[in-house]
Amino acid sequence: MGIAFGVLIALALMSAGLVWLVSDLFWRASDIIMVVLMALVGLLGLVGVIGLITIAITRKDGRLGAMLGLLPLWFALLLVLIFAADRSDFYPGDWWGIAGIVALCLLPLAFMLRSAGFVLEKRVFPGVAALGMALILMALPLLTLAGGASGRAFSDAVAGLDRDGVMMDEGMVFQMAAPQMMVVEKAVEMEEVVEREAAGSEQPAAGEPPRLRQYFPETMLWLPDEVTDANGALHLEFPVADSITTWRITALASSQDGRLGSATGGLRVFQDFFIDLDLPGSLTVGDEIAVPVGVFNYLPEAQSVRLEVQPERWFELLDEPVKTIEIASADITVVYFRIKALDFGSQPFQVTAYGSRMSDAIRKNVRVFPDGKELRFTVSDKLDPTMPVQEMVQIPADAIPDTQKLIVKIYPGIVSQVVEGLDALLRMPYGCFEQTSSTTYPNILVLDYLKTTKQASPEVQMQAEEYINLGYQRLTTFEVPGDPGDFSLFGNRPADPMLTAYGLQEFGDMSRVYDIDPKLIERIVGWLFARQENDGSWKGVEGFHETSLTRMTDQIQVTAFIVWGLADAGYANDGRTARGVSFLREGVSQVETAYDLGLVANALVAYDIALEGKTTGATDAVLDRLAGMAQKDGEAMYWNAGRETYMGGYGNSAQLESTALAALAFIRAGKHGDTANAALTYLVRNKDSFGTWETTSATVLTLKALIASVKSGAEDADATVTVTLNGGQAKTVEVKPENFDVVQMLVFEDVPPGRESVVDIALSGKGNLMYQVAGSYYLPWDKLPFYPELLSAEELVTIDVTYDRAELAVNDTVGVNVVVTLNEGVAQSAIVDLGLPPGFSVETEDLARLVARYQDTPEDYGYARIERYELTGRQIIIYVSDLTAGQPLEFSYRLRARFPLKAQTPASTAYDYYNPATVGEQTPTTLTVAGGE
Repeated sequence: MGIAFGVLIALALMSAGLVWLVSDLFWRASDIIMVVLMALVGLLGLVGVIGLITIAITRKDGRLGAMLGLLPLWFALLLVLIFAADRSDFYPGDWWGIAGIVALCLLPLAFMLRSAGFVLEKRVFPGVAALGMALILMALPLLTLAGGASGRAFSDAVAGLDRDGVMMDEGMVFQMAAPQMMVVEKAVEMEEVVEREAAGSEQPAAGEPPRLRQYFPETMLWLPDEVTDANGALHLEFPVADSITTWRITALASSQDGRLGSATGGLRVFQDFFIDLDLPGSLTVGDEIAVPVGVFNYLPEAQSVRLEVQPERWFELLDEPVKTIEIASADITVVYFRIKALDFGSQPFQVTAYGSRMSDAIRKNVRVFPDGKELRFTVSDKLDPTMPVQEMVQIPADAIPDTQKLIVKIYPGIVSQVVEGLDALLRMPYGCFEQTSSTTYPNILVLDYLKTTKQASPEVQMQAEEYINLGYQRLTTFEVPGDPGDFSLFGNRPADPMLTAYGLQEFGDMSRVYDIDPKLIERIVGWLFARQENDGSWKGVEGFHETSLTRMTDQIQVTAFIVWGLADAGYANDGRTARGVSFLREGVSQVETAYDLGLVANALVAYDIALEGKTTGATDAVLDRLAGMAQKDGEAMYWNAGRETYMGGYGNSAQLESTALAALAFIRAGKHGDTANAALTYLVRNKDSFGTWETTSATVLTLKALIASVKSGAEDADATVTVTLNGGQAKTVEVKPENFDVVQMLVFEDVPPGRESVVDIALSGKGNLMYQVAGSYYLPWDKLPFYPELLSAEELVTIDVTYDRAELAVNDTVGVNVVVTLNEGVAQSAIVDLGLPPGFSVETEDLARLVARYQDTPEDYGYARIERYELTGRQIIIYVSDLTAGQPLEFSYRLRARFPLKAQTPASTAYDYYNPATVGEQTPTTLTVAGGE
């Protein structure tokens, strides 16, 4: 009995020491220690199990055998509890957690009782073995939970850093151990690899004002056109960012004889003591948040740290302005400062940490939005020296003060409109092939134009080529696997012949300004020709566009689009293309709508110009008919589409597409010049406040028409434009040939709300100038019902976003349920823009499962599909196809609270990507997160 009691004490002390070692030292030790400890426990357990099994069999001990038989169930219960604790919100007081722990303790207790029985029977070895098994069964859960908890210790404290103790924000990466120098992939010669250690000369001593860290770029240095000296050496001096991280430096070079080289190295930036701010991506006026300040002490000794918040007018501090902590050596902790946002704009937040040994200071910015809905308005037209312009604008009296803004843009020429359109397109979602094309294709067209007119500077060319390169790489990912040469919106079956032809046209134009794989074009052409019918036509297929949405299966429309792509890609001389043209000429008399006739006209013009350099009589007849379908709007002309467009546009967006198609055909053919100019006038007048034409499809077609209209030479401009608001101070713009491609913007922020304002614009001189008066303001959410004229008369989309609770604690998850209903028609490509509340992270596995689930649906699936998702600092963007009236789309996901707050979620919207007027909105919800302070 004495020996057994001594063994019991020894095993208990060993288990307690083991648990303490893991729980207290694991976070600063290597993973190897954990592996070794777990291996020792596992080995000891295995020896004990084998010994007890032998005793149970030889002694025919039924009770011992039953206990051993329960071991698999015990391990299964342990795994379930570990998984549940990791995946859900678990606190020690939860009833299910207590029940699970009690269940886990029953088997070790049984082994302890059996051990006592063996000792009473004077069977020492079986008693010690059973006791050891009991202790192991008690220690194993503690070891597992201690290891997992210690790995998440700092994460649980700050609730804003990730679960592995890694902080990522604006290019910075902090790890539990000091950052290590990145492995150099190739040998690279550098003048110097900088390492800012804490002990360096730049670091102030204790008590001195610390250096303020406030420069946190995502890309620290980008020099695309540097030239080496005669010896091939390049020496650079540049400011190092304030991020505590290891930067990756990549150098690419080419020699005069065409040889290429590249190398990659690491630039380590580190100091032994620093702090970091985990600010949310954005806030709304009225939000209250507890800002986590991470404190990292890698010094060899502990120190006392005094943290001070810099007061700012944009927030109210709801906490003490100064907090003092003691932090041990090689330790990490977090301190919270609770604030309330009072003013909107890009606002600074600064914290200074005065340490007894070393200090640090950091400043970051956060974007604060007004508490209301943004409303925009715009009007555009051409400028005429003989006719001064007077535009009236009015901002409601209830508008949030200081949110009103009025911008008058002067466009010296077509290229300035195109350049602005490119910037605006980059802000649009681009999740599918066509949307990606929208940000790539215009760069191709602009670069082609600038090269043709010999106006491309090295800087502009380099930037355009960078965008084209990124777009090219992304576009090739939409080629359908297993069927080379065909494309679909998301790279899945079925392939889309018209989209493939659009890609052919784009890649063909791209090849004139950028090196692409010629085999890609060959694959596309081969796939299209393989699908050609005996009569020279092409048919639509069952798939994303042609049947379930736009019904564009008619051979005329599909053939016209494909012939257009083949002709522009250089295949006009191919007999199979000629057969397609013959089919169009024979069937064009059956075409009734302006949109379809515009497709046919562009196909025939592209074919004729490629072969003869001019149009034929048959093509001219089609152009005459198209011109006869125009409708006048003062000096402007437009074309009613008469049907949904290829990309599902209808209403005003379809009208814009049809007008751009007509203008492009007339301009390329050199026919109906006055009608083409009237069409361009209509397009210019209908430019929206973002610098685009409602949809990506209408925008790209419009940009193509505008570029085609000036491609014959540079624009001539020498004029002065004077803009006056309410008869007050005048602002003047000088337009010269050297700045004809630059949009001139005049900003007026003193627009009085509650009364009508007058904008006067006068032009003197010459040039093809246009203007746009665009404004915006915020209206409080509770005031919207009083201004029904500012909102859509009928909500064509309904979005309902509900949270399963509005109050939770740090690290809790909240379930979000979304129901999107289209009230009429079909949206072939819908966007669900879900507001992401500040201080929350998305459980991305939920969204990934949604995408995977819809990828497994059959081809004839007749309901909405979730194609993909993207995350921004303030949004979750969900791409949906085939959203149909009467068939709501419902899905759920979870958000995890990272730190304490009381804040609004941004508004959520759902809209038809190709018909933005088809939109619905869900107003913000307030969420409260407690704890963690």
